[in-house]
Amino acid sequence: MEACIKALSQAEPWERSVLRAILDRAISMGKMRRLSEQQKTNLAALLDSNVDLVEYENDVARLLGNAYAFLGFNSRAMEAFEIALHRDDGDMTALNNKAVLLARTGREDEAIECYGEVTKLDPENENAWFNMGKAYSRLKRFKKAKKCFREVVRMKPDNVSAWNNLGVSLRSMGKTKEAMDCYDAALKVNPEYRWAWNNKGIAHMILREYKKAARSFRKALEIDPNFKEAKDGLEACGE
Repeated sequence: MEACIKALSQAEPWERSVLRAILDRAISMGKMRRLSEQQKTNLAALLDSNVDLVEYENDVARLLGNAYAFLGFNSRAMEAFEIALHRDDGDMTALNNKAVLLARTGREDEAIECYGEVTKLDPENENAWFNMGKAYSRLKRFKKAKKCFREVVRMKPDNVSAWNNLGVSLRSMGKTKEAMDCYDAALKVNPEYRWAWNNKGIAHMILREYKKAARSFRKALEIDPNFKEAKDGLEACGE
């Protein structure tokens, strides 16, 4: 990344293709947490001093927003997404990215509003429905979350995470047996999905089926021997 920063600082003017390549690289390294805090600061400062969003189209604005977000500069990321949306309020990618950032910074209600706008523009947007469900779950609004996750599994029946989260929502609503069906649906798609085994164990415990619960927790531990939640569950079963 040091070489990338040096190359950018020497480039004049910045070519669109060069900028896109550097932003892609920054996002990738940010996801992998391979940038030092000083590198993040240096890159953000370089972007601040050299990129005028007015000069670039929305695809670059969105990419810049993502880069700022992964660098940890959330206010600048939000500014980039807002500029893209000011140009085109139907830009679903910018709207979704804005929602993700709002949720990441604890502004769940605002994030839900953005995801809702995305699903109005594109009712089959699987990611928006899923992320909206997660936001509702964090607010413990499980009935709303359930509706979102049901939409996801309707569109994509092999989404194990959606099945698992649907099960958690149902369990939180006191519908433990229905939740169990969801965990089984996830495991039918991926028998090695540790969270479904763990949550199935919790459901068995709620139903006072302790031997079955222990078997589920052991299965989760076979998949991941360091899975703390499953270890705690197995201990709670008295084993």
